[in-house]
Amino acid sequence: MIDKNSPLPLYFQLQNKLLEKIKDGTYPQNKALPTEHELIQSYGVSRTTVRQAIDNLVKEGYIEKRRGVGTFVAEREKLNSWDLGSLKSFEEAFKESNHKIRTEALSIKAIKLDSKLQQIFGDKEKEVYELERVRFIDERPAMSIITFVPASIFSNMDRYDFSSVSLYKTMSEEYNINICYAEKEFRVVAAGREDAQKLKLKVGSPLQEVRTITYDDNNRVIEYSISRDSGDISTYKIKLKYRGK
Repeated sequence: MIDKNSPLPLYFQLQNKLLEKIKDGTYPQNKALPTEHELIQSYGVSRTTVRQAIDNLVKEGYIEKRRGVGTFVAEREKLNSWDLGSLKSFEEAFKESNHKIRTEALSIKAIKLDSKLQQIFGDKEKEVYELERVRFIDERPAMSIITFVPASIFSNMDRYDFSSVSLYKTMSEEYNINICYAEKEFRVVAAGREDAQKLKLKVGSPLQEVRTITYDDNNRVIEYSISRDSGDISTYKIKLKYRGK
């Protein structure tokens, strides 16, 4: 089960395999993990590899060590709670947390609009920038996201390094865009080969998909994005007002 010819470190492979079993319920919350010896026997790795994988999962909050008892799957709180009543960038949403976050920009390029994008951005738009990124939380790939922005509004957008700068901040400060509101659509999808590779998951793993259309104060569509994550990085909340008869 552990590929010793892979460029990925053995502890990282084991860590991901244990994490998969935690997520799919093989190892339920509040239940003990297999012992150190059992993991060594099952995966054919050293004690050092097992301990490093376990220590990393402890740091990420997935498991906990109970003195004199063993190692247990923790009752995890979600890493963050997103208020759907407010529009925030990824950086803004996580700035209050104790987690280390970073973004890796994979590519940015100008493309012609297909029929789906034409429907979103309108007939007048001829070209958009396609930006692909992966979000990391505590060095774990947590979210893949593809974003499209109209080239007519954001000319030369490909000159920015979105590994180190915020897209929303760039829109506001460099292009004088007033970001106003967004529409979000949520669904559960199965991880395809590309997302599975980006997020270090198995093909077919359940992912939370969020499709977002963002508007400026002139009611123009300034962004369309599709993000996918394993569903454990956040909860979403919204305040609803009851209107009686």
